[in-house]
Order: sequence, then C-alpha cells, then structure tokens
Amino acid sequence: SLTFFSYAPYDLPGLSCSCGEGIRIDDFTVNTTLGNAESHTDILIAVIAKDKTSNDGNGVPTIFQHKLSRVEIVATLNNELESGEYAYIKSLKLNNIYTSGDYIDGTWTNYSGRQNYQNTGMAQVDLTYGSQSVILPKTVMMPQPMTSASNAPSITIVYRTHNHSSEQTQTIPLYNGPATAAAWEPGKDITYHINISTKDEYIDFDGVPSEWMYQEGGDLDLGNK
Repeated sequence: SLTFFSYAPYDLPGLSCSCGEGIRIDDFTVNTTLGNAESHTDILIAVIAKDKTSNDGNGVPTIFQHKLSRVEIVATLNNELESGEYAYIKSLKLNNIYTSGDYIDGTWTNYSGRQNYQNTGMAQVDLTYGSQSVILPKTVMMPQPMTSASNAPSITIVYRTHNHSSEQTQTIPLYNGPATAAAWEPGKDITYHINISTKDEYIDFDGVPSEWMYQEGGDLDLGNK
C-alpha cells in the first residue's frame, strides 16, 4: 500500500517528511510585520491519504488545511457623539506573543521567540458610532495558547475620549473568559472586538474565532518541484 503526504510550499525551511513522523516542521518563525496576511508565506498541509492499494478512479484526494492563524482587531464606539465630543485610539501593542515553534504530529509545540508586537506606525484612529475601525489589520500569527499562567498574552491600548484630559492606557488579557478565544488555533481567523462607550465610560473586549476560508478559483502555486 501507499500513503501520500502533501504540503506547500515545497521549500519551507525546517520541513521534513517520513512514514514514521509524517510532516514535521522544526523551528519555524513567522514574519512579525503587522498586517502581513497578504505577503506572508502560508503553510498548507493536506489530510494524509493513507494505505492506498489502488486507484479508485478519482486519484489521490488532496485536501489542504491552513496550519497558521490570522488575527485582526477592530474597535467600535457604542454611542453617538454630540458636538465637540470625540474618541480615538492612539496606539496598540500585543504583549507576550510567541513567534516560533515546531510542528510535530499535527500540533504546534516547543514555542519560543516571545516578543511584543508594537504598531509604531499606526495613525490615530478616530472612532465613530455604528461602524468598525480596524486597528490591527489581519496578521498571520503562530498558533498558540492564550491561557498562560505567567506572561499571559495581552493587548495594551492607548486611547482618549472627551471625558479625559489626557490619553489613557489600558492592558487587557487576550483570554478574558469564555467570550474570548482560549487559543489561536491553526486554520482560524480570530477577530477581537474592542467596544468603547463615552457615556458610561467602559471598554468591552471579546474575541471570536472563525474558519480561515479558502479562496474560490484561481491557481495554487506549490512551487517548482
């Protein structure tokens, strides 16, 4: 019988494949540029086609799955502003995020390269009622748990409303109870929602995972081998 393994790109550093371990990736590091979703090298690994003894007429099924995560943060103002009132977000930072890991036996492990993602080039984002403002564009991230007992991943937001005489800083854990994702799972889009009220002066925060959708149509470039 034959077992088929498929992956892309073919020349990914640290990638190996064997009958015993399947597909393995050692010491992979994501590109740490914020908003890198369009330019980042994607990792696709197909469901194993195992123990094939004949061609059933349809060839070998090759069903690729994304093995990284994408993260986006949006902000919303929960109330209408009156004349002279305002609310804006000045900057944000993601804290204690792993950037490297090993892919072994279908799971990311042996995390390393913990760092902060600072959106230093971010322009002030003025918030308006009834619309979402993107404050962190979709960024490919290393899949990882959000529930660390120490050095837990978090977001630091610098913001200001007309209620305050100066900019305010608030740090919020990325895992903030059942309303937020406990992990950045492979093949998931995670969108965090920041909701700010200038009337009652509160900030709500939640995170919702969804499937990383496949693009319909077009060509899939698997490389030259």
